[in-house]
Amino acid sequence: MAGIKTITAEAKLLEQFKIEGKVRDLVFYADQPTQSGGTNIAPAPLEYMIFSLAACIITIAQVVAKQKRINLRGITVRV
Repeated sequence: MAGIKTITAEAKLLEQFKIEGKVRDLVFYADQPTQSGGTNIAPAPLEYMIFSLAACIITIAQVVAKQKRINLRGITVRV
């Protein structure tokens, strides 16, 4: 049986809607569009969540393709 994998993320409000995120040794930002009161310097948190779903679908497809020895030339997912 595989061990339990713990994943942690940290988020910190910097100003207005600008948020700094940290995962492992990576730093990234989230913000809101200008029409929503942000400065539009980064994707909104909901946009990151939708992107995460698309990225998970691609990752799963890639894993299955490798297991079945299928050489994928590309994958595009639109959510």
